[in-house]
Amino acid sequence: MIDFPRIRTVAPPSYVFVLLLAACSSSIPQDLQTIEAATQDPSMISPTATAAPVAISPSVTAEPQPPPPMETATAPAPTPVVGPPRCLETLERRLVNEQRPGGERYTLSSEEFTEYLDLMGIESLCIPEQFEAPFINVDWNDFGDPQIAIGRMVSIGFDGLYPGLTAWSSGYIIYSTYDFEVGSEYVIFANEKDRNRVTDQSMPNPITVGGEDGFTRFQKGLNYGNQAIYGVHIFPFESHYIAFVVNIGHYDPDDVDDVIRQMEIGTHPDLLHNNVRLMDYLVSSLQFSGVDS
Repeated sequence: MIDFPRIRTVAPPSYVFVLLLAACSSSIPQDLQTIEAATQDPSMISPTATAAPVAISPSVTAEPQPPPPMETATAPAPTPVVGPPRCLETLERRLVNEQRPGGERYTLSSEEFTEYLDLMGIESLCIPEQFEAPFINVDWNDFGDPQIAIGRMVSIGFDGLYPGLTAWSSGYIIYSTYDFEVGSEYVIFANEKDRNRVTDQSMPNPITVGGEDGFTRFQKGLNYGNQAIYGVHIFPFESHYIAFVVNIGHYDPDDVDDVIRQMEIGTHPDLLHNNVRLMDYLVSSLQFSGVDS
């Protein structure tokens, strides 16, 4: 268990709910829409789910990375999920297993990762061991002179889901301000209208996790031949949103709308892919700090 900055001794929720199946089904039970209440199982206390306290380091700002063709990411399936996955317990800075042109990249240390979780207002989460260590896909921001972006977008990928070359990993966490702009193509997962619909409870497929309201959607990627479809769990805040994204697969653009319809009713077989189930578990483990920064 990686728990920043507070330490829990109880494993994350043992009930591995499949958000992408449940949240988009018209027959979802009301009590599953409040995930915290549906995921308590005292029998699944894990004696290994502990971590040493970590110190928050001085502010860490990753170097901007060149824009990636996100839709080309294809990673091997992780080990099949049998019961609740084990969580990463420690993070160390090391080289990412597969490098891409343009310089070496490193996974995040515990202190660095804590800085990014603080930015997102996340108190704790469980990263499944199969995902391996987190690293920065991009940190596009307006800190430099000259500025490379308006606002800020941070994308945190996972080494076990990274195919190398120039792509992002096939599962990642996004922090983005609503006003973000950069001179590159990128996918926008939410906007202020989505935030308002969550606030007034008119957003389809709502979810509640770790004390925060959000929603689930299936979204087309940019069209580079075969087109990606993402399963996305989104939590909108006042000035930014956080998205947990998994690339479900690539499809003929002529078939994408039909594939999304199948996913929305929970019948498409690719929803059973391990990466999808593990990302659902990561989301189910979230605890937010209640700080909207």
